[in-house]
Amino acid sequence: MFDLELFLHDQQQLREKYGKMFVNTLIMKDELARLAAMKETQVISTENGLFILKAEADFFRLYCFVDGREPEKAITGFLEHNRFDCPIVFDLVGRKKRIEKLKQHLNENAISPYAEYDRYILTDRITPRGFYQQLTDPDTIRFGFSEAKDAERIREIFLTNFDRFTSHIPIDPSVIKKRIENREICTIHCRDELTAVFCFEILDAENVHLNVIASSDIHDSLGFAPLLYEYVLDLFDDKTKFICWIEQNNQASIAMHDAFGFSRDNKMTLKIYKYGGN
Repeated sequence: MFDLELFLHDQQQLREKYGKMFVNTLIMKDELARLAAMKETQVISTENGLFILKAEADFFRLYCFVDGREPEKAITGFLEHNRFDCPIVFDLVGRKKRIEKLKQHLNENAISPYAEYDRYILTDRITPRGFYQQLTDPDTIRFGFSEAKDAERIREIFLTNFDRFTSHIPIDPSVIKKRIENREICTIHCRDELTAVFCFEILDAENVHLNVIASSDIHDSLGFAPLLYEYVLDLFDDKTKFICWIEQNNQASIAMHDAFGFSRDNKMTLKIYKYGGN
């Protein structure tokens, strides 16, 4: 937990000192307020930056606000001078040219990406509405928004399918609860059993961030992903812009997104780092 007003004051002081600043990932005002109120968070201040550490089960997630002229020096300096008993996990997201430059500097300091993602965008959809759903049996497969009673099962499916270091996976129960209340999680029930989950975030009236889709282990090979993906896309009008991140070596996901008409955005990139620990 930390003092949000003091953090914002120190943040402004850094802006005035350095002018150009670098933030390793997008943090909206409500998310920053949520982090400040959590007992698992702390702030470490250095000469050239502010670093928020959030304690997870067995690692720290790092958010940094640093000197934008030489962000690589601020980040590597923090990592090398602050030793922790568990790994530090952090994202680097932004313009590809800048993030690749940061990656090169981190590589020179023996800090390599844990995972790398490309951004994909859908503006001109290929498949017509209901293309996949027309092939399903409505008496067997039921689509809809998730309910509060589904929360624990949703979390189980996400934990089973994804690496806990991936920041855009909503594993925190409070986040899942909020997404359910916001009608930003949809599900498939097959014979009344929750079998697939899709979480997304409505950014504004024209833009939707597609976070993650997953099926339960025993249903993973039954092809529910494109069915649920189509259901969510069909919730929005044809002018909606959809954005998502796909791991670079996930050929199955890339192929599915290609089928809907997604194209890779070569301007942006996301890299996840895991520093220290075992």
